[in-house]
Amino acid sequence: MGDSASVVAGASLAAAALELAQKGSSSLWKSLPTDPNSSLLKMFDITKNKEIKNTYFKNETIFLGGYDFYKCRFDFCTIICNSNNFNLFECTIDQTNKFSYNDEVITVVRFIFAKYPALCQAAPLLGPYTHPDGAITITKGQHVAPK
Repeated sequence: MGDSASVVAGASLAAAALELAQKGSSSLWKSLPTDPNSSLLKMFDITKNKEIKNTYFKNETIFLGGYDFYKCRFDFCTIICNSNNFNLFECTIDQTNKFSYNDEVITVVRFIFAKYPALCQAAPLLGPYTHPDGAITITKGQHVAPK
C-alpha cells in the first residue's frame, strides 16, 4: 500500500473506531479517544467542529473546544476555553460571564501577555512570572515563582 492509501485506510479505521467508541460497543473501542481535540483524531483529519447557530445561552457551562459558534449570545454563563480548536462568529459575550482556561491555553495567554506589561499589571495571574531582574517564567498550571 502506498503512503496515501495507508493514510486513507488509517483514517477509515480511526473513523470506524470513533463511531464504535461513541456507541460504546466494546471495551477496546471505549479506550480510543472520542474527544474532538484528540491528536490521534486530528492526525487523520476526521474531525470537524460542530456548528452551533443563533443560540442563546443563559446560566450554562459552555466548553468552547470542538465548536464553531455563529451569532450566539452568552449571558451569565461559565465559558471554558479548553483548547484553541473553536471559532466565534458574530457572537455576543457580555460581562456577566465567567471565563475559565485549561493549562495549555493559559500558557499561551501568559506568553502573549509577556509582550504587554500593562496587561500583566491589570491581570497579574494571566501574565508570566516576572523575576526581579526582568526575566520571565511561563509554566502550565498555577501561577507560581519557580523553585
